[in-house]
Amino acid sequence: MEPEMESFLKKHKMVYQIINVTNDYYVYNGYIDKISRDFIQSDTMWLHEKTSITNNLLFQSIANGQTLRKAHFGDTSKYAVVYVYRTGKVTNSMGEYFLYFDNEPMCVMKNKSGYMFKLFKEGNHVNHSDCSMASKRIILGIAKIRGMILFYFY
Repeated sequence: MEPEMESFLKKHKMVYQIINVTNDYYVYNGYIDKISRDFIQSDTMWLHEKTSITNNLLFQSIANGQTLRKAHFGDTSKYAVVYVYRTGKVTNSMGEYFLYFDNEPMCVMKNKSGYMFKLFKEGNHVNHSDCSMASKRIILGIAKIRGMILFYFY
């Protein structure tokens, strides 16, 4: 486990709420410290073995920008690249923003930090960041899974 994640987990508790129960599965949401309107995880727990598995990967973090320089984008590209940057403003500068993509947590943004992600699904996606003091939401439309997209939260 990375030291940053270990430090975060020592300071906070994970809380889970079961939303729906059926004979085949149950759906739950995960929260940090307490149940609120914003969850960091929503998932389904299957009670029986699932026979067909589909790829539901929405995004993937890009740790090293050098890998993008070596990648060749063309008509057959299977993903879009999103750059996310949080500026260094004094307002809420001590707060850490949780960045979400279609209600799935992407990262924790600190002042003057930047991240890169590959997006694998076409269509309109809701991106938002939440802090205890503020909240921002945008809708990002991806017409084709190729090219470069820039958006940021501040």
